[in-house]
Amino acid sequence: MEDVRESNQFSCPAVIPSGPGQPDNFSLEVTAGRPRLSVQRQIENVSEGKSVSVSCIHQGEAPVQWCQLHGLCVTDRGTIDGAEVEIRHHQEHVTTVILSKLKMKNTGWYLCSTRQLQMPVHITVHNRTDEITPSARNRTAVFFLLPVILEILLIIIIYSALKLLTFIKERFLSPAEEGQYVMMHGEQSPHACEEAYEIMAELTTNTEPRSESDYVNFRET
Repeated sequence: MEDVRESNQFSCPAVIPSGPGQPDNFSLEVTAGRPRLSVQRQIENVSEGKSVSVSCIHQGEAPVQWCQLHGLCVTDRGTIDGAEVEIRHHQEHVTTVILSKLKMKNTGWYLCSTRQLQMPVHITVHNRTDEITPSARNRTAVFFLLPVILEILLIIIIYSALKLLTFIKERFLSPAEEGQYVMMHGEQSPHACEEAYEIMAELTTNTEPRSESDYVNFRET
């Protein structure tokens, strides 16, 4: 109902298999300024097992009751269909209704009620598995990203190890160039020794490929 401008009586006729039933009548009061009874939020959503609070704002009318539509009412403390109800009067015109241990069966319409006025509130109780909290989303993201991060780190470690091995092999384990050494045999004549030293000098300065005849062996006797 929108753009309501005046108070009036309304009815909601019931339909039963045998024909029309007894209608539910209610009176809608339209006032200027602040309403005599209101709630902070008229629709509440909560996960199963959690608690929810409803603030009923009134003009000092007491007592404030919390009622299930067409059901029980609680004035101070009590239970409605297994849900615990506690009513706290924090201020003169504000009453807080705390509902705890809610289950999915507690979904439905309730009333914040005084002697003459009622303000409906709808409460929807969700299954816990239907609600994904931000922390759960973060844990899920980390769970899927962690293998990727570990794989990238493993690739980096393997690449770095291969580069290090290549450097060590080139720097410290490279074979000596051929022709850079001469084996001497002691039975050679002095003249042959002079020739050998001349060949050694040529081997250290000559960069061209050398044949097997470039090596001179000296054996000590």
